[in-house]
Amino acid sequence: MSMLLEPEIENVSRSGSITDSMNRVRDDFAACRVKFRWFGTTKTLSSAQKSQAAESFGAQSRAISAAKRLIDTRNERYRNLTTIKSKITRYWKDASLAFPEPGIRLIRQNRIEEFNATMQSFEAELSTCVTLLDESFFELKEAARVRLGDLYDSNDYPVSLADEFAVCWDFPSVTAPDYLRRLNPEVYRQQSRLVAERFEETVAMAEQAFIEELEQLVSHLAEGCKGLKTGIPKCSGIQR
Repeated sequence: MSMLLEPEIENVSRSGSITDSMNRVRDDFAACRVKFRWFGTTKTLSSAQKSQAAESFGAQSRAISAAKRLIDTRNERYRNLTTIKSKITRYWKDASLAFPEPGIRLIRQNRIEEFNATMQSFEAELSTCVTLLDESFFELKEAARVRLGDLYDSNDYPVSLADEFAVCWDFPSVTAPDYLRRLNPEVYRQQSRLVAERFEETVAMAEQAFIEELEQLVSHLAEGCKGLKTGIPKCSGIQR
């Protein structure tokens, strides 16, 4: 478990009741969302191209699925981009708690400034790598022209890659909007109950994550104890 996340899970999972934990999470955490804009490196073949490919195998075109790779993803400069993307995703997950709404996680409010500064650093790193990749874009397209043959189509490519890769993040509200309280109290109550259920599920997921991490730690300790001399008690795992 990351050092950044461990205190959150401990505080949530060790409270006296799930209601107290839920209220603490609602008071101390904020929703956080990270999204990427990413150039698609493959493209589905046209109907004519699929028919041509199917014919070579004696198959019907509707029975096959085929795509062409627009750029070589083994290119070092492209791989640098995917490495940064993985680093950003890993940092976001380590710095936050899972939330049942897709694409959203919860981060401590007092760590938003730190998170924002780190993400800005990642954004600058990503931008630098995009610039380097764009400098190689002509060579990447020429290599694709040779590799794809008749499948190559210059219209599949943008003029530049400068605006094709980006990361953005925000802190959306996950609570029922206050204007519903005035416009439709019943809908507001329904939305509030839904929000409460999501936070309850967040607490449950945090508790489960803490238990799994603890079991893995104990398991590693047990493995390390196996080589000790006879007479020293062996470590054992923890049963749920």
